[in-house]
Amino acid sequence: MRNRPLLSVCLIILCVLASCTLVGKERFIKELRPSPLEICTTEDESVIVCGVIYRQEQKEIVSEKTERT
Repeated sequence: MRNRPLLSVCLIILCVLASCTLVGKERFIKELRPSPLEICTTEDESVIVCGVIYRQEQKEIVSEKTERT
């Protein structure tokens, strides 16, 4: 196999990002951080959410029988 420097660089970057994700977890990726609600409450606590619906969308349910015909 030929020496492919671009592939080698991409693989090194991929390994660095994967190790940062595994070791650092929520420090490097914002989506892995707990939400403020998760921080303020415990697992056995119940939470009530109140609000106003801005927009409600109706989705059509497609069954397997109607797809075949």
